[in-house]
Amino acid sequence: MEIIYDENLRELDKGDLTGMDKVLAYYKYPEYDNLNDINKKYPNGESMQDLYNRIYKYLNSIEFDDALIVTHRGVINMIYYILNNIELDMRKERFNVSHGSVHKLDLEKRKIKRIF
Repeated sequence: MEIIYDENLRELDKGDLTGMDKVLAYYKYPEYDNLNDINKKYPNGESMQDLYNRIYKYLNSIEFDDALIVTHRGVINMIYYILNNIELDMRKERFNVSHGSVHKLDLEKRKIKRIF
């Protein structure tokens, strides 16, 4: 199977907070701890709405029948929001997406579900 790297499947860009220790990041940028605003952008980064828009555009542009998508938890959460037509909010835990979880995506039926 051909491997295609697609930048659209990257995690939320937290800009200046990327790679920074969490304690230090939220000490330097306390306004981003427990962020509840989907439109608030990280300094030099993205907002949750930006991530949603990027994944929405990606899902509507892909043209393949069989594929394995390996990506980040945040991207998978966005796919759940999009395919289930749920208004974006900060309550991502409802989709049961965890590190290393496996989800089956059926674009034809516009469905996604956790299988492992």
